[in-house]
Amino acid sequence: MAITIRGTAEASAVNGGNATVTLPAGTAADDLVLACGVVSDTFTGTLIGISTAGYTTIHDDNAVGTNSILARKKMGGTPDSTIVFTGTGNSFEATAGVVTVAIGVDTTTPEDATAIEAGGQGSNPDPASITTVTDGALVLVPTICTGSDTSVTAPSGYTNQVDIAGTDTVSCTVAMASALKATAGAENPASWTNWGTSSAAMAWTVALRPATGGSPTGNGNLGAQAAQISGSGKSSSAGNGSLAAQAATMAG
Repeated sequence: MAITIRGTAEASAVNGGNATVTLPAGTAADDLVLACGVVSDTFTGTLIGISTAGYTTIHDDNAVGTNSILARKKMGGTPDSTIVFTGTGNSFEATAGVVTVAIGVDTTTPEDATAIEAGGQGSNPDPASITTVTDGALVLVPTICTGSDTSVTAPSGYTNQVDIAGTDTVSCTVAMASALKATAGAENPASWTNWGTSSAAMAWTVALRPATGGSPTGNGNLGAQAAQISGSGKSSSAGNGSLAAQAATMAG
């Protein structure tokens, strides 16, 4: 099963308030929500959080003066309708958050590789390279910065862009985009563009593993492939016989 995007969503708040993001319509059990939030807290060191229960933190950081969090959650039988990013409570600081909701992510091992952080950057943040191990992984590039940037552009080849700026005395911006990696291996996203020249920025590269239909490189299972092809009504490749037969032969 190929990973597809259910949808994206965003929200921001001012005066140190919480940013409540309404999840895309139709968010269902086993959907994977990847969430990235930021607060422009350069004075008190108050870390942003997610008050909605059940999220697993991938990264949280205060390295560039803009506090950020990256987290994921598999939706249960009663999916959430919102996610709340907690602000600092300071009257001059903004809060912003975005989510991407993916369908068909492995529910046991959702991350196909360890997420990579590229911090301490200036304008046009450049996400780090990541090496996927499963065909059909979804690579995402959540990114944050100080300042209010309203016209950011995702790396070349990346779609489903979502971004929002929180504009206050101290402002912030958060964005995310994604691309499918058909064949496992190294993926080095290009830089984001059109970010403010004075921004301090940070980017992550995240890989999500497909639930079925993809196999870690060198560990493909012919029996599983045969079952998948049979279920989809497709025949085996000409000249290569039945995958099920091959599987049985190899098993024997």
